[in-house]
Amino acid sequence: MNTLLNIPLPQAIVWGLIGLLGVALMIFLAVLEGRHFAGQNLRPAWLRLRLTSLPILALAIGAVWLTVIAVRSAGFDPLAVAYAALFSIGAFVYFVLHLLAGRLYGLGRGHAAWIAFSGLVLIGVVPALGGTLFPFADLALKIAKEGAPVLADGLRRITPESECAGERIRLPDLPGRGRPDAFRLRIDHTPATGPTWYDFPTPVQEKQS
Repeated sequence: MNTLLNIPLPQAIVWGLIGLLGVALMIFLAVLEGRHFAGQNLRPAWLRLRLTSLPILALAIGAVWLTVIAVRSAGFDPLAVAYAALFSIGAFVYFVLHLLAGRLYGLGRGHAAWIAFSGLVLIGVVPALGGTLFPFADLALKIAKEGAPVLADGLRRITPESECAGERIRLPDLPGRGRPDAFRLRIDHTPATGPTWYDFPTPVQEKQS
């Protein structure tokens, strides 16, 4: 909770806008799907099954959670068990309950299966959109805050006016060429972000470490 309260206001605003965009896209796709079923005189049945998808999803998640709790004492990795249960027991409960509810509401198996699948797509819209846009939004906020020039590939260029705290390095003399006028520095962050290359376009004088 404290982490959420400490999020800078500009970043919170950008994240909120991306979230609203994702919700708007979900509503738009749901409206298109409703119009499709309305053309087949199945809109009331579609709407009832679409609303029923929420408790069905809760039951599927509950089945996965109970499976993890049941096998946790056996010494298995909870995360691995959760993934396996999600794509086996969770998927089975989710789709079977949609087929049963769809039959109760007068829908065929094909229609009920499609509504079940499209429900998963609607749920994944917000995280997929956020995962795509968040890195660009964070980069734009960083550029606006620091005012640093940016390379064509989105990496920050370090200029003589920039402050770069870190370990001092010694540049080697190249055979027959002397000291290079510029170099690239690779900094390995976490496995999730991968390495980042920083350009030093101006000569850097040798300093003793």
